[in-house]
Amino acid sequence: SGATIPGGAPGSCTITANVTSTTPGTVTNTIAAGALQTNNGNNAAAATANLTVQTAPNVSLTKTGPATALAGSSYQYTLTLTNSGQTATGTNLVVQDQLPAGMVATASTAGCAPLNTAGALLACTVPGPVAANNGTQSFTVTVTAPATSGNITNYASTNPTGAGNPGTPPGAGCVSNASTSCANASTTINAPKLDITKGAPTSATVGQPFNYTITVKNIGTADTTAAATVTD
Repeated sequence: SGATIPGGAPGSCTITANVTSTTPGTVTNTIAAGALQTNNGNNAAAATANLTVQTAPNVSLTKTGPATALAGSSYQYTLTLTNSGQTATGTNLVVQDQLPAGMVATASTAGCAPLNTAGALLACTVPGPVAANNGTQSFTVTVTAPATSGNITNYASTNPTGAGNPGTPPGAGCVSNASTSCANASTTINAPKLDITKGAPTSATVGQPFNYTITVKNIGTADTTAAATVTD
């Protein structure tokens, strides 16, 4: 109010306003005809500017692995980050990966650390940006399965904003929310398990030969991979 604009071209006055929007979409800002009041008259026509407001990055995490694996074998998990927002993420995204007890990570394509530590909580740095509108970025973690059979679950989490650590570390209690995206993959670890029994007659005659019967059974969930030695 009260500003003086020099006469003649190119006399002008620029007003800058910082604004925010809580919803995405196209916002139209209009100065109505006659809204600009001067001593020499008012603006005869309306002035309009359109602003497109885009959603922030929104990163979700998925994790896949084999349904079954042999105890002590090597296999890979694949983790995929998907950005459903309308804005690309920053340059580095952090994924935390909680290994099950007895599992060791031996390599990764995202600089995960620490490697070669059983049951470790891995911190993985994924190079960005992840593109907007469902862009993806994937990486793998190579692991050695636990030495015993059973069902295991590998948990992971990231920050949906694409920046910083997840709000909640990975685990069975992880819940996806504004600060955390959770993922997991379950695998059945199979292993052989040998059982041995020995049978003999209930009675025998002195000086007469008789036989013992030794039976070895595999009651595990996987075939043996080598010959079994029995010592009697």
